[in-house]
Amino acid sequence: MKLLEERAKGEASERYEKWIESLPVDAPFIPGIAMTEEEIQRLIRYPPCVMNALKDKERHEESKRLLNERLAKIGCTDADLDWAAGLMESRCFKQGGVRVTAPGIDLCNHAGDKANCIVRFVSEVPKDNDLAKKETKMKLQVSPDRFKPIEKGEEITISYGYQSNDIYFSYFGFVPFDNDNDTAVLFESVEDLSEFLKLAGEEIQSDLCQNETTDNLAARILSSTSSSSSSQSFSIAANGKIESNLSKAFDACELNQSQRAIVIQKRCHEILTSGPFVGTTVKEDLRIAESEEEEEKHRVCARYRVAKKEIYAFPLKKKR
Repeated sequence: MKLLEERAKGEASERYEKWIESLPVDAPFIPGIAMTEEEIQRLIRYPPCVMNALKDKERHEESKRLLNERLAKIGCTDADLDWAAGLMESRCFKQGGVRVTAPGIDLCNHAGDKANCIVRFVSEVPKDNDLAKKETKMKLQVSPDRFKPIEKGEEITISYGYQSNDIYFSYFGFVPFDNDNDTAVLFESVEDLSEFLKLAGEEIQSDLCQNETTDNLAARILSSTSSSSSSQSFSIAANGKIESNLSKAFDACELNQSQRAIVIQKRCHEILTSGPFVGTTVKEDLRIAESEEEEEKHRVCARYRVAKKEIYAFPLKKKR
């Protein structure tokens, strides 16, 4: 809202005028802002991200209702709030639980490990050592891993952090290629995992999974993890890596490497053939993601679906 109020001042906003003029005219794509509830369900498909986007959508719509009078007072509409909220969501940094933005630095694109600069938060104490006047500033510095200067005309890039695609997609509106930090949920809860292991007990030749009750398996799993919540999820990461809490759950159920592989492959096959992605194909998703004729939301969502499918498909490729 602050951004819209300053924009409405025009030249009178001496502190922010130049920065506001540099901002894009079109609203950036942020799923919980730019998509309808129906589009979120139909285009994203991946349940955890669908749920998160729907919550973001609900909060954003509530903001519109609460800010209706302030928007009207400066001649702004819901579309203006969509624009401002999308910009702030995609351009803010988090520091000490506070969301901040810095004109200039907010223009930098994400380049992961290839970024040529880093962002630092630096606390500066004035010369009179009055700590009450201490300021925290954001500084853009050449990456210490870079062994050559930035050339004239070269794009300045930073890293938005080592995140899963859920974060990049939900809050920055893009999906990086070949993201080793991406993850995909295999089991949505302790109950989900324990029931699956009970049913698969004979196939994986596990006496414990066959003979224990589902409740006892659930108790074993719950006691092995760092969380006391039975609603915690269990995931695998890119390139087939097993997340820590799933590995501990397998340990608790005394599964060997071969049994673990069968469980993961069986679950991945189930998700791909009868789960949320049914009705979409990797081939068609890639066509959409690479097509300039498609709307941005369709391209980005298709790329997001492909990334998740690739994680689920990896263990099945190893099987072959």
